[in-house]
Amino acid sequence: GGGKNQELIYVEKQTFGLVLKEELFDSSFDCIIGLAYPSMAKDIGVRPLFDTMIDEQLLEENVFAFYMSLNEDEESELTFGWYDTSKYIGELSWYPVINKFFWTV
Repeated sequence: GGGKNQELIYVEKQTFGLVLKEELFDSSFDCIIGLAYPSMAKDIGVRPLFDTMIDEQLLEENVFAFYMSLNEDEESELTFGWYDTSKYIGELSWYPVINKFFWTV
């Protein structure tokens, strides 16, 4: 389930790409991270970061979560291995992924 786990995660065997120029996002973005399923990433010969974290058994749970803030004074966040229960009210609804290429639910 959720919790407060804000430790750093050290991934040992991961290929990263270097973006020299991007024109899609504004300067408020910190990074672009690929969370594709392996079926999408295999054509370029790279294991997705989340799958590497799972393979290296680095996560408390094999989950990731986004919090998208609409408030300029509050940062959005991406967590791996947990989700912050203070970021929502009520119960979470879980749905199976039916297309393990584009995260279709």
